[in-house]
Amino acid sequence: MVGEERVDSGSSTFAFVLGLVVGGIAGVLFAPQSGREMRDRLRDYASKTTDSLRDSSGPARQTINRVAEKGREIAEKGREYVERQSSTVGDAIKAGREAMESERQRNAGG
Repeated sequence: MVGEERVDSGSSTFAFVLGLVVGGIAGVLFAPQSGREMRDRLRDYASKTTDSLRDSSGPARQTINRVAEKGREIAEKGREYVERQSSTVGDAIKAGREAMESERQRNAGG
């Protein structure tokens, strides 16, 4: 299914980024370094993670936009359907009233 592929793609991206974050934290915690080296590595890691998130947010944003557009299309079709049905019901009610009035006049005259 197309929708499932999009969800899987988003889930894969999220899992990748989460793995990247967890791996980076574990690497920092288990690698003894001086304070300055640690800060430099953390800064580099934060920069790379930010870039990675920025790169992966584009496809996610596109998917969200496609889903939102599809939702708008479905809502519009639903509105059109309700309008058509309302018109049909209104016509049926009008025809019923006319038939009832016609029958009353026929009975009153007869």
